[in-house]
Amino acid sequence: MEIVSEAHGATRRSLNSLRLVEQAYRLIKKRIVRGQLPPGASFSEAAMSRDLELGKTPIREALARLQGEGLVTAVPRSGYCVTEITIRDVTEIFAVRALLEAEAARLAAARPDADGASIAKLRRLADVPFRYGDEPDELLDANVELHGEIARMSGNRLLVTMIDDLVQRSDRLLWLGVPTSPRVSELMDQHQALAAAISRGDVEAAGKVAAEHVRLSKETITEALLASPVAIPHSSQGRVSS
Repeated sequence: MEIVSEAHGATRRSLNSLRLVEQAYRLIKKRIVRGQLPPGASFSEAAMSRDLELGKTPIREALARLQGEGLVTAVPRSGYCVTEITIRDVTEIFAVRALLEAEAARLAAARPDADGASIAKLRRLADVPFRYGDEPDELLDANVELHGEIARMSGNRLLVTMIDDLVQRSDRLLWLGVPTSPRVSELMDQHQALAAAISRGDVEAAGKVAAEHVRLSKETITEALLASPVAIPHSSQGRVSS
């Protein structure tokens, strides 16, 4: 009985540790994505631990995840720095997204066994209401879910992993560019067109809409970054920082 009790105690402690790491990860990422920790901002592990009132271990593990996503960089003997945003980042991320997401959309539309629940979820995510000037939380959360759901509907596990990673890397870019753009309604229309094409099994249309949607997203973000108060060179290496 003691052995079983000890095992249960260890499991509870492990689960609690995982919850704390996830909590730290979500809190820090939210600050980075929403610009509360702007590009170029530096901070220490200890300071973040005090600020979030969480232990250093979950903070350290959360920062390791964020480093893997390209959102922070470890600075020797200093702490961490929020990575800057470059036009090259936008170009590279969305070039790969265009290829992968067009294929995922075609595969999703081609699957005759797509269940009604997935189609209904896709339509719901595409229909999230948003007007220019609204708080973008719900829209951008739905955007992440929609692109992830299409990847899952493709049935290709590698595509799911790769697209999820790229969508996560795009999240901060979208927060910087999409909510302030008058083109947001056009992007939302494309979500609905993409959901409709997949729903009716139109493989060609699904691929075309997906590729066009990624292209427009890239253009919208690039325009917003170039129009930002911080001057950046008109080159693929140009940096945007705060």
